[in-house]
Amino acid sequence: LLGEWVLRSNSTRAYACAGDDAASTRLSDCDAYSSLDNLWLARTSLPFTPREYHAAATVQGDGYIFGGNGGIQNCDQYASDSDAWTGKANIPAPLRAKMSASPINDRGYIYGGTSGGWVLDCDEYDPQANSWANMTDMPTPARGEATAMTLYGQGYVAAGVASSPSYVLDCDAFDPVADTWSAKTDILGVERSYPSSLSIGNDGYVLGGGSNYGTTLCSKYVVSTNTWTAKREAYQRRYRGAATEVGGVGYWFGGWTEAVTDTCVSYDVPSDTWADIASLPSPARRNFSASAI
Repeated sequence: LLGEWVLRSNSTRAYACAGDDAASTRLSDCDAYSSLDNLWLARTSLPFTPREYHAAATVQGDGYIFGGNGGIQNCDQYASDSDAWTGKANIPAPLRAKMSASPINDRGYIYGGTSGGWVLDCDEYDPQANSWANMTDMPTPARGEATAMTLYGQGYVAAGVASSPSYVLDCDAFDPVADTWSAKTDILGVERSYPSSLSIGNDGYVLGGGSNYGTTLCSKYVVSTNTWTAKREAYQRRYRGAATEVGGVGYWFGGWTEAVTDTCVSYDVPSDTWADIASLPSPARRNFSASAI
């Protein structure tokens, strides 16, 4: 559902950017979802190279997308107040796709990915200086197609694909202050690639993922106990989609179910329930990113 919404003070929206469609055409689309009005609005398309398999994070109130297919080196900033894109300092070598990203404090972090082979690299982006710094490598095995979320000032990277073993259940936490990694309890359920994740309150949620058409799994992670709990599964299996939190509610957009899909759902934490929401604008897409700004 596309259209204009009534502007409300302190409203927060989710932005879905780039990806590819059912014909594997790479996209530049940027669309904003208003949770208050349950509708989508087309925003300025990415003016740079169309891309898929990139990562995204919201840092200091702006959206950033990093890297992408074919070794794209771009780091691009989206300012929602002006609906404008700006190219920023390129991500450091190796050029990569299928990485994950999370914001921690006032900086953005990208983890792993592939550059002709899976990599361990962890890099920090400082938007004030518009510069990158190499951080301590991720724990082995090198992997990509994972998901990342921020909890209590640390980045948590979960699941994904590694060269050996193929799919992993690993969950590792990165402390940017100490520049160190620590192994956490493996995620629940089957090993999987391309899951989505989000933070709601003080807890993390990993959604779906798989090797064929995805799963319906929803797993909650509690930092204080280092434990995972199975929550109500979604009613449609999904992977290669994108998720984010807006106003304490989880949103999971698009991806691949039985085919590339435009369907979107919301997850309510107190009632542990799922609900359909407005579908993505055409085209249906996968391998894209979502961020709340």
